[in-house]
Amino acid sequence: MLELQLEDILKRESAMLRGMKEAEYAIIAIKELGKEECEVMVPFGMGAFAKARISADDKFVLNIGGGASIEKDADSTLNHLESIIKGIEIALRDILTAKSQVEAQINQIRLQVYNAASHDGKK
Repeated sequence: MLELQLEDILKRESAMLRGMKEAEYAIIAIKELGKEECEVMVPFGMGAFAKARISADDKFVLNIGGGASIEKDADSTLNHLESIIKGIEIALRDILTAKSQVEAQINQIRLQVYNAASHDGKK
């Protein structure tokens, strides 16, 4: 039971870390794109790409959930991504606390089993 709980916690932790890394990469890309006009490759899937030009004053489209998207300028987009990272950091602290608690419980049970086995072996 505890092992399954720990496995679930580890999966959630991994997903959060991937999400944070994705947001960090998006921030870097937006900051680089804002410097000057550039040409990018837009993926369509299965190895198909289209060339596109992005200018420094282009807007960005943000998925805000529920199938809805909004258009924002670069600064607003960066603020949005940074707030997502802060939210992930808060959730990660909670996950790490839960992970520590479950690991402590597992270790306590292992110690009890070891002590019981050692005690039985002395009889």
